[in-house]
Amino acid sequence: LDAMSIDKINRDRLKEIIDQFGFPTKQLVGKDAMQGIFLMIQHSDNDREWQKGQLVNIERGVKQGDMDGQSYAYLYDRIKINGGEKQLYGTQFKNVDQINKTVELAETEDIENLDMRRMEVGMMPIEMYKQFMLRSLPK
Repeated sequence: LDAMSIDKINRDRLKEIIDQFGFPTKQLVGKDAMQGIFLMIQHSDNDREWQKGQLVNIERGVKQGDMDGQSYAYLYDRIKINGGEKQLYGTQFKNVDQINKTVELAETEDIENLDMRRMEVGMMPIEMYKQFMLRSLPK
C-alpha cells in the first residue's frame, strides 16, 4: 500500500468513528491519539470538503484543551491555501530553498500582525520558524 491508500483507509475509519461516537477527546483516546487524529485531518488534501468540515472540531478541541492552538492554525492555513486564499498564521510555505537558505511563505493575510497571531495560538515568531524549517530539511 502507498501512503495515499493508507491515508484514505485511516480517514475512512476516522469518519466512521466520528459518525458513530462523535469527535474524540483527549480524555477518551489520549494525547498521542489526538495528535494522530489531527495529522489525519491535516493530510486529507484529497478530501478537502471533509477536511474543511473538521476545522470546527479542531477549534472545539483547542478550546477544551484536547489539542494545542497551533493545530488549529496549521489546519486553518492549509484549508485557506488549498482553496486559493491567503493563510493567516504563516504555517504554509511556497518555497523552501536550503541551498540558498531562503524560505518563502505562501500568500499571507495581514503580514504586519503575523507574529502577534502566531503568539496567540502558541507558535514561535515567523523568522524563528523559517530558520527551524531550513534546519529540519534533509541534508
